[in-house]
Amino acid sequence: MKKTIRVVGYASMVLLLVAFSALSFGYLTADQISYQLLQIVGAGGLALDSFASRALPAALMNAAWIAISVTALTRILVA
Repeated sequence: MKKTIRVVGYASMVLLLVAFSALSFGYLTADQISYQLLQIVGAGGLALDSFASRALPAALMNAAWIAISVTALTRILVA
């Protein structure tokens, strides 16, 4: 189980790096659903890995990241 969570953590890290790179290089914008979904899934996986590793500050930061991205996604969908 620990190995699976660790793999999820690494995959999530890649998702966040892809999202940030795509935003930085103009392939995605912050008002796109796909960008926000990458953020939510990536931060969720890192939160899981951080919590399982008992790295609570990192887990809480990723929980905040999720909350921000869910709020942004909701605004996009409502607009």
